[in-house]
Amino acid sequence: ARSLVRESGPFSFVVGSDLLYGDAAPAALLLDTLAAVIEEPGGAAAEVILAVKNRCANEVATFRRLAEERGLWEVRLADPETLPEGYDAWFSLPGHEEGRSYDIIHLTARRQKERREGD
Repeated sequence: ARSLVRESGPFSFVVGSDLLYGDAAPAALLLDTLAAVIEEPGGAAAEVILAVKNRCANEVATFRRLAEERGLWEVRLADPETLPEGYDAWFSLPGHEEGRSYDIIHLTARRQKERREGD
């Protein structure tokens, strides 16, 4: 990921959907890639917007928890009232945290100073 960012970046926006599928496409790997985007020179201004549908687990909750643990980003979820009609379904699977079926995740890089203070 870092070589791609060095060769083609920096990026202003990273937009993706259908990138998380429980253990088959875990949040940690996506977060590693997104960290490479913001940690390379010029990448700190990049914004990440992800459309996520919970399928195999509560991927949104896992992604959000792991992203917040890394301390690199401000993590926001879209206001459910702003989602199109029909996207208000609820996710429930035994053994997993319940949540909305559909979500939009917005990440913005925390400033270097904020990252150091969070440690």
